[in-house]
Amino acid sequence: MIDLDEIHWSFDDSVTDDKITSLLAPRFQLIAHVEPEKTYTLLDDHDWAIWHSGAALLRDQEGGCRLHIGDEEPELDCCEPGAKARFYWDFPQGQLRDALKERVKLRALTEKAQRMVVHKRYQVLNRDDKTVVRISVLEHRLAPQKEDGQMSCSLMPSSLITVTPLRGYQKEFKAVVQKLQRWFDTLDVKPETQKPSLRRVFTQPSIQVKPLPPMRYGIAAGEASEVAIRKMGAVMFTRANAQVEGVIGDIDTEFLHDYRVYIRTVRSLINLTKQAITADAHLFLKTELAQLAGATSQLRDLDVFLLTEQDYRDLLPSNYDRGLSELFKIMGLERKRAWRKVVQTMSSEAFEQKTKAVSDELERDADLASKAAKKSALTLASGCILKRYQRICRLGGLIVEDTPDDDVHEVRIDCKKLRYLMQIFAELFEQKPLAGLIKQLKGLQNILGLFNDYSVQKEFLQNYTEGTNRSVELVAAVNALIGVLHQKQLMARRQVESVLAVFATDDISAEFEVLFTVSSKADTGVALTASKKEKQQQKQKEEG
Repeated sequence: MIDLDEIHWSFDDSVTDDKITSLLAPRFQLIAHVEPEKTYTLLDDHDWAIWHSGAALLRDQEGGCRLHIGDEEPELDCCEPGAKARFYWDFPQGQLRDALKERVKLRALTEKAQRMVVHKRYQVLNRDDKTVVRISVLEHRLAPQKEDGQMSCSLMPSSLITVTPLRGYQKEFKAVVQKLQRWFDTLDVKPETQKPSLRRVFTQPSIQVKPLPPMRYGIAAGEASEVAIRKMGAVMFTRANAQVEGVIGDIDTEFLHDYRVYIRTVRSLINLTKQAITADAHLFLKTELAQLAGATSQLRDLDVFLLTEQDYRDLLPSNYDRGLSELFKIMGLERKRAWRKVVQTMSSEAFEQKTKAVSDELERDADLASKAAKKSALTLASGCILKRYQRICRLGGLIVEDTPDDDVHEVRIDCKKLRYLMQIFAELFEQKPLAGLIKQLKGLQNILGLFNDYSVQKEFLQNYTEGTNRSVELVAAVNALIGVLHQKQLMARRQVESVLAVFATDDISAEFEVLFTVSSKADTGVALTASKKEKQQQKQKEEG
């Protein structure tokens, strides 16, 4: 029995008007409506965030953009941005812009693929010249590509076909479907339930979508600590180096952000587990990674301020606009110089050699020269995490109203180290309780981070009040900003004691103890949580 819902087919060929006419004759006639061929460009960010969300952003040859969500008809469109729209904020206010902001955030949109598409619509008429069925054909092919100055030929077209029933003409719908299916049977093409859409056009032939990065490093609970550390460090450093091309191309600021995050994470891993590697290896990696990160610090600082320009403008009355415009103009010029300096560094032979030396050190065989190096990864990670948490509770308990800011910053740094440890070694622990503890830690870090950020921002801005070329308007705007940031810092400081107290409660302390306390078989790297997992996995294998 044929379902009276829409029927779809997909196959690698074109469908001509004559072919459909001959298949349906003599019982039915066709009226064809063929749209002019259009070129669609698929846009996405470096990580294919839009595609991985189940959507597709398409730009037509006129510059209009549509966001196709799933396999539905386009839900969000915009005819205004044109070909120059690279970031979500280049689109006019509206649902499309909001949807892009949610998916790509600060990343730039780049062209991923192009297709030439012809949309054919057919009215199927009975002998009374009444429309009884509708047929839609999306015929598409790869757009010609320029190679060595020559335009390459596009490949054989593919087609997505839909037959739609109309109320009161069920028999005619069944008849049309049966006639078409007889032909498709000769091509070994089966009907589909997935609705054709322009998003599906870009899956045939398949495009090279960048996969989502794995969250795990592939380490085992009983693996020697140094082996696991080198394995994780090598993966992180490889991911850092994958960002270099984007930094040099200045595609968006997230390439530099991600580069620094990966470098900082490797540094933290090496420093927090230094007992598991030799002193020489630790000193070398610590020094080299610090130099790699330091070469990009100024550029990142300027990126942060320029990205949040509107936030700073919102802090002050409009009479400071002229001074703020001058400030951000100067920062923009400084950013160009800083970026050129980073490009020069990353394009140099010295940078290439330094990068190779770090990779070689991380990827070489473990020395296993100490007891800590031979400990299981789970034992080392559990001990480091628990000790760091206990240190935070101890130092946090000493924070009072008149505690020096430096002491508060020390606790903040310890919280950052704890977060690194928990996230780096996450695959060794039960995910649900771990996620809950990380969430609690993030809440504490948000307050401590704001307190630190306001301090750093004040110091950074103070540099712009010095010099002979600063206008009265600029100095006034900067001083006003510093004043506002100081008040915000004081507000954040007043919350520090309460959030530290919450993080040190008996309930949270107990959760840390349960999750990160290893059993009496600690030397084999078997923790209470890991043991439970292994027993479950063994049971599943036996049942299977």
